[in-house]
Amino acid sequence: MITYPEALDIIIHKLDSFTKNGIFSIRYVLDYSKIEEKKEYWIFFYNSEEYIKTGDSDYSLIGSGPLIVDKKYGNLYELGSLDIYLEEFEKIYKDYQDNPEELKKILNKNVRLKLENANGSSPSIYEKIFVKIANFFTVNNIATMIFILIQIMILIFLFIYFIK
Repeated sequence: MITYPEALDIIIHKLDSFTKNGIFSIRYVLDYSKIEEKKEYWIFFYNSEEYIKTGDSDYSLIGSGPLIVDKKYGNLYELGSLDIYLEEFEKIYKDYQDNPEELKKILNKNVRLKLENANGSSPSIYEKIFVKIANFFTVNNIATMIFILIQIMILIFLFIYFIK
């Protein structure tokens, strides 16, 4: 079992890594007013330092889903920004708490299936784009971000080249 101060240390360390590895000059900070404690884990929400200080929505982060630290092992889970991620996490946590990698796989699969079946059909192209954009902004690995940006630039180049 880990303590609340230990969980806070995990979260603050993670937010510091977001700040250090981010491609934008944004300082990510914990929103202490939105911390939730459940029986098995804590849910931490964060935003930009400027938004926390001012409340000005111009500085609010897009796609910043909650971070969860379980009390039993101290595992950190980064969820997507859509509410469905947290809903699904709460449903499956007890069954997979001893296997965090499997929990992440099941969570992503369940969310994808729910999004596909939300309207009784596959999500529209706009819904798919929104999910991709939301997921892009929650990517924390700088190398992955650079790789994605290069792919986008190549697609733009090809689009412009073949339009001529």
